[in-house]
Amino acid sequence: MAVNDSIAKPEIVAPCDEEEPPTGVVTPVNDCQTNFAATYPQGTPERDFLNHHPEMEVALDGMLFRATDCEEATEFANNIIKSSLETGLYINAEISAKSPMNVDLSNISLDTLEGARFVCIYNKLLESPAFKNLFVNTFGSFQNRRNAVFKVEDNLFGNGQCKLGNGPLINNEQTFINEIKISKSFLGENITSNINVTKTILHECIHAFLNSKKINCGNGATIENLNNKTLEELITLFYSDFNCHITVNGTEQSQHAFMFDYLILTFSSILSEISSSVLSQSDELLLLNETYFDLETNTIKLFVWNDIFKYASMPGLTQTDTFQFNIVGNPIEYNKYTFYSSRALMCSKTCN
Repeated sequence: MAVNDSIAKPEIVAPCDEEEPPTGVVTPVNDCQTNFAATYPQGTPERDFLNHHPEMEVALDGMLFRATDCEEATEFANNIIKSSLETGLYINAEISAKSPMNVDLSNISLDTLEGARFVCIYNKLLESPAFKNLFVNTFGSFQNRRNAVFKVEDNLFGNGQCKLGNGPLINNEQTFINEIKISKSFLGENITSNINVTKTILHECIHAFLNSKKINCGNGATIENLNNKTLEELITLFYSDFNCHITVNGTEQSQHAFMFDYLILTFSSILSEISSSVLSQSDELLLLNETYFDLETNTIKLFVWNDIFKYASMPGLTQTDTFQFNIVGNPIEYNKYTFYSSRALMCSKTCN
């Protein structure tokens, strides 16, 4: 297989809490590294690829050096090389290692405020065990991981989009690649809060997950909060394989209905787990002093942390029938939604 020389060579971006991988010439120092290096002798397509992309080899070698489970780390490294060769994508090894999918960030520039903010917040999202478990528990091992390309773009309709496109044919089987776009203006300085950007990225990642399920809804097991039904049962019985006739601005609402009906608790858990990373101390002090008038008891109620994560998860799902019935059609709930979703927008707009 010929090496794809057109693959860009972006800077490898490591999560903030990750030890930097070794730099310079790769010299195996443990059995895990040595065995991996021996897997791809000179003259193989994989070795040619690594020779053309030494920064990829350095990143993978650093992960093998730090690995506590050599077999798992080697499986992951092999998958990164295989996916890069097969798809022509530039899989970011360091980011993908903490992600629920193979991630291509080569279209995002860290030299821009918007690109740097996206990568910073995405890395915060990766700190959530619930985020990775949501996908890993369903997709299974590394060999079943999906590929996703992230882009930050101008003139995007809405804050984010996720589209499933055709990848190359591999062994006469069609492959697919999710393209996730986040609006450049949405990520701009002092535009919207970190918690809202985090929710939007999570929202689009779940679209990518559901797109894969749309192709093969039997792929994977059940996940949390689905009333003990498998995804295959839910998708097939209740959402007609997501081939829904209801669209809002060209977006199929059946995926949004699925998110609202079954994944709000998961959204909330993820936002709660990383709240200390995306909220500042001043945010916490400000929010704790907030109150609202509760229509159910006709009393002033204090701010509740769990509620802000719950209601901050809902924007983007407001056109679904269940949101309209359960939230808009219920004055008590709609009052809470208005209060908490607006307070989420007041929070920090810079990511450190």
